[in-house]
Amino acid sequence: MIDSLGSAIIAELEKNGRQSYVNLAKSLRVSETTVRYRIKRLLDTGVVQIIGTPELKALGYNFLAMVGLQVRLADFVMVLDQLIKHPNVRYLAYVTGRYDYIAIILTRSSDEFAHFMESVISVMPSILRAETFVHLRVYKGKVIGPDSGQLSLAVNR
Repeated sequence: MIDSLGSAIIAELEKNGRQSYVNLAKSLRVSETTVRYRIKRLLDTGVVQIIGTPELKALGYNFLAMVGLQVRLADFVMVLDQLIKHPNVRYLAYVTGRYDYIAIILTRSSDEFAHFMESVISVMPSILRAETFVHLRVYKGKVIGPDSGQLSLAVNR
């Protein structure tokens, strides 16, 4: 469990993960030593991770969609294995409700997304139904970027 200072540190790091310990200490009105110790403890306990989040638009990824999938239960694991290997599938969750899986698909364009749907989703007879939710704007939250193996492709385009 984290206390209010731990929560405040996490909130500040979410705004700018590269800010210095000095700036964090000033904004939180605690000593730099306290900030250093608390961040080390958050990292050591696995409460916080330091990661780089690519800026999707700068890399050419301009199309984001969520897809709800109904799957034939006998082929549940086979569909899972195929989807998790695909680099455009950035999030995949087994869920309750109308769908069995919810996937977040990241592509460079609507044409690339259409190709994904035609060449990956529609060719799997085990997928009984797919419903697409195109993201027009994201107001809160970040989507994990492309697989790191895809980054070199995006930079070289």
